[in-house]
Amino acid sequence: MRVILGFGLGLLVTLLALAIGVVLGWRALRQPPHRTWANLILVGASIFGVAAHAFWFFASMFVFGVR
Repeated sequence: MRVILGFGLGLLVTLLALAIGVVLGWRALRQPPHRTWANLILVGASIFGVAAHAFWFFASMFVFGVR
């Protein structure tokens, strides 16, 4: 039980860190000097990563369950 809760907590912390990175990246893209293709690709990949991570977090909690 503790392992599952620890795993879920780790996933949640990682999800929050990814979300903070997406917000900071999005804010950086609003400034013209930082609006490059490389930054656009990195922010896009981060948004995709957040979506995939959120799906994995909720799917794992559904499969393993927390009681």
